[in-house]
Amino acid sequence: MKLFHESENKYYELLSYLVNEHKAFTDKEIIVCLDQRLGDSHDYDIEDSLFDHDPDKATIFTYENGEYRPVLEGRLPIRTNRIENQAFRSLADSPFARQFLSEKVIEKIRSSAAHIDSEWTPEDIRIKSQSAAGISSDEAVYQETLKTIIAAISSHHAIRYDNVLPGKYEFRDSVIFPVRIEYSFINDILRICAYSEEEDRFIKLNLTSMSNVSIMADTMDNLEDEYKEFLELNTKKVVLDVEPVGHVIERCFRIFSFYDRLARYDRENKKYTLEISYLKSDEAEVIRDILSLGGYVVVTEPRRIQKEVYKRIVQARERYR
Repeated sequence: MKLFHESENKYYELLSYLVNEHKAFTDKEIIVCLDQRLGDSHDYDIEDSLFDHDPDKATIFTYENGEYRPVLEGRLPIRTNRIENQAFRSLADSPFARQFLSEKVIEKIRSSAAHIDSEWTPEDIRIKSQSAAGISSDEAVYQETLKTIIAAISSHHAIRYDNVLPGKYEFRDSVIFPVRIEYSFINDILRICAYSEEEDRFIKLNLTSMSNVSIMADTMDNLEDEYKEFLELNTKKVVLDVEPVGHVIERCFRIFSFYDRLARYDRENKKYTLEISYLKSDEAEVIRDILSLGGYVVVTEPRRIQKEVYKRIVQARERYR
């Protein structure tokens, strides 16, 4: 599960840069690159194996006359699957691409994707738990709803919708300004993050229970700024010490792969420190995930989360006495 190992992903990015430069690097230049790209997130065991002076141990680089030279003659490729390739091509023709990409980058994308024979469409993505989530079995309606919300997000327009889950809640002709579409790994559903003028706050809704969605003429030009301020005020952090046990490290990074996180390896104490950023509304899920890792993980801060984890452990002990 190296894919979910943030430190080692950073090394892949670093190696891509060094190999694709097609030139030699001195020890000093390598150290500068490591510091610039990794900061404090060094894993010295990985670095020792990547930049070994012993010619018999050369894997990515050979070391001669005080310089590292790439063993590979070509460029280190980016590996993409079919849907990613199709999305790559459709991006170049998107009317919104020029809002965040330069013309030079768009031309590079168009040139690189010239061999791809079809573009990405929402039909390429299958939602696994539509029946379990209680949404309509009509995929065409679901896809049309998704397209409408994406269009509203891109143009900062409001949407009108019904939000009904039989036996739990029923909202008709509600109005919101959607700003993000998120995927909940725990519930395996798509969620909409949106601003509600009526409640004067950001809310989240399950896409699975929304219907009769339509774009309105109302717009909100400062929506992105409002959302950024909301994230700043509602983002929390928890810091974990994780024992370097193979299956624990893999599971830990997999569980928290959906959050912004920073990983550091303490070579002297032989442990990982994982800093996780999450929204306040997701705190219950984060605590449950921490508890699922057992005694291999320790919360070092904040104190509030430490107390909550401790309380739940005590409650579990009392329950199973």
